[in-house]
Amino acid sequence: MQKKLAKHGNPSSITDVGVGAQSAFTGVFGGVYNVLTNLKDIKDDKFNADMRNTCNELKMQAKERLNKVLELVESHL
Repeated sequence: MQKKLAKHGNPSSITDVGVGAQSAFTGVFGGVYNVLTNLKDIKDDKFNADMRNTCNELKMQAKERLNKVLELVESHL
């Protein structure tokens, strides 16, 4: 959504798009950290490994998306 706003939204609000992307990124990381913290109480090794892999994928996707939005935002400054 931020990508669309950056391309088609009010040019004066472009920095708001960057802040929104940073906030979304922080939310993803907060959720991932919450899951990782709680995994220590789960004894199912396969579930634990699967969730750790999922968390790593989510973190990578969030970083990639954040970087794309920030590149777009900074190209308008």
